[in-house]
Amino acid sequence: MRRPLVPLVPLLLCSGALHGAPPGTEPETRVLEERKTRFQTLLVVEEPARRMRHLCGPGCGYVHGSIRLDEPDLLVPESLRTALVGLAFLAAPPKRVLVLGMGAGLVPRLLAGRYPSARVDVVEIDPEVPPLARRWFGFRDGPRLKVHVADAADFVEEARATWDLVFLDALFGPEVAPRLSGEPFLRAVRRRVAPGGVLVANLSPPEVAVGTPALLRRLMATGLSVRVFPTPGGASWITVASDGPVDGEALLARAAAVEERLGAGYGLREVLSRSAPRPPEGPGAATPVPPP
Repeated sequence: MRRPLVPLVPLLLCSGALHGAPPGTEPETRVLEERKTRFQTLLVVEEPARRMRHLCGPGCGYVHGSIRLDEPDLLVPESLRTALVGLAFLAAPPKRVLVLGMGAGLVPRLLAGRYPSARVDVVEIDPEVPPLARRWFGFRDGPRLKVHVADAADFVEEARATWDLVFLDALFGPEVAPRLSGEPFLRAVRRRVAPGGVLVANLSPPEVAVGTPALLRRLMATGLSVRVFPTPGGASWITVASDGPVDGEALLARAAAVEERLGAGYGLREVLSRSAPRPPEGPGAATPVPPP
C-alpha cells in the first residue's frame, strides 16, 4: 500500500527515540511506503535530517535493513557489517553465494558489486519484499544476482548445487520457526556449503532467545567448526561455521584483503578480536568456541 509522506509522531526507530515534527518544519521521520503482506507488515521509513532510510516492521521496533542515502553501499546495521567477517574464513574469493532471507537486499547487493566473478542467489519467502528492495534500496537483479521467492527450508532441501558462502538471516528473533531451527534444516544447509565453504548465521543473544545455546549445539552437530562474534552492544551473535579451524594469522591476513576489496568502513580485523571465548553455560549450551 502506497502512502503519502507524513510526519510520524509515534514512530519508534532503532535508536529508541520518538520522533515528531513541529508545524512548519521538515518531519524527522516519514513513511515512504507501507505494505501489508500475508506474512508481515513492512514500512519504508526515511529520516531526512540523518539521511537514513529503513525497512522495518510496525513502529520500526524491528529493522530489516538501513542505508545512508549519501553512502548507499556502506552497510549500516552492525549485524550485517559483522557478518562480513565470514569472508575472511574463505581461502579464495567466493564464486557462489547464497543468502537465505533478503531483508532490504543490502548484503547480496554489496557482494555482487564487490565480487564481479561471483553469482549471488537470494531466497525470500515473502514476494512483497523484493519489490521494496528494488524501489527503495538500490537492489538490481541481473545475470549474477538472482532472487528466488521460496521458503528457505524447501529451497535448501530441493537444491543440488553448493555455495562457497551461505548467509542465513532467518534465525534472528526471540522465536524462530521450528522448521528453520531444527537439526534437519541445519543439516540440509550444511549440505549446501561447498568444501572449504562458510556458513554465516545471525542469531539473537541468549538473553533475547533462550533457544540460542541449543541452536548452536545443533549447528555444531553438523560437523562444522563454529565461532561466535557478538556485535557491539551484544544485540546479535554472528555465528561463523566452517569445515575446519583457520589459523589466526591467516585469518588476519585474509580480513585485511577483504577490507581492501570492500572499501573503507569495514573493520573486519577488529571484528575478529570480538570472538566470544565460549557460548553461555546452562541447559543445551554449546561446547566452548575457541578465540582467534
